Amino acid sequence: MSLKPFPVIQQDKTLCLWNIHYVDLERLPVLDLSSPDRLSFLPIHVILSYSDRERRLCKVQSENARKASDLDVITRVKQSIHHLILISCGLEKGKRSVFGLSDPENGGIYTLIFVNGVCLDLASHTVVLDACVLPLTEDLASRLFGAIERLNEGELMQVLTQPNEVKAWKHLLPAFTERCRKWSHTANCEYLSRGVPVSEEIAQSPLCSCGRGKNLGAFTQKKNWEAFAPYVTRAAISPLFAVPFIDSTGADLMDVFQGVREVQKDKNACAKCHGPGKPKLLLCGACRDASYCSVSCQKADWKVHKQSCKNV
Repeated sequence: MSLKPFPVIQQDKTLCLWNIHYVDLERLPVLDLSSPDRLSFLPIHVILSYSDRERRLCKVQSENARKASDLDVITRVKQSIHHLILISCGLEKGKRSVFGLSDPENGGIYTLIFVNGVCLDLASHTVVLDACVLPLTEDLASRLFGAIERLNEGELMQVLTQPNEVKAWKHLLPAFTERCRKWSHTANCEYLSRGVPVSEEIAQSPLCSCGRGKNLGAFTQKKNWEAFAPYVTRAAISPLFAVPFIDSTGADLMDVFQGVREVQKDKNACAKCHGPGKPKLLLCGACRDASYCSVSCQKADWKVHKQSCKNV
């Protein structure tokens, strides 16, 4: 499958984005991730990045426990970005800020993604992860082994990808880094001599070295990330929306809303704030189905939950 949806093109030794817009991460409003109630729009928003066809494929995959390899590469990339956004916001599987794109059959983690924050892209009515990315080469993996091990102690979450998706990410990362670039490419830029991406190989970086360690935003405030600062490049990662005149979108929005509600009913998370609960979750006394981390969350969710509570 062609990967031309994600190009950075060259013209007269000048690098330009082809079909992805520029964002100034310093000027975008930052979401307050401490209040899950204010983020309730995000699961639906991210799901609507899929076309109806892609949503059906994902549903069949989930219901029949099919492998991710049964999906086309674009859908798998959308799933990975979906998880990055929701987990960064604490709306899925617990909140994390560091992710490792991983292909377990071909060496494991090949790219680290450090999320500085989640921003609103008001002009495009979507969200953007303000992130710093580090494609791991053999040299960097060896040099940063100790720091990576410390991340593995609880801060790092792996996002599993298929081999074809690895290739897609190698094309995506140059576009995501170019779209928020405030530094200049040098005369020795690898893009000029080797093309964009620099490499599609899993153990090589697709990025040029011009932006490493520059304009990293909130990344520099995290002491436990200091070892990675000279090697990371800032990136703006956002959902990839379907083109509506090619693939239909939103044909049955009720299915989307129901799917989100089912995720929110996960008994391993609070039905209101989606947190894990301390020390354990409380069940609704009427239906024994919905779970809550506190009495206040249960009371706040009652207006919604009573519509489905089995014993109302």
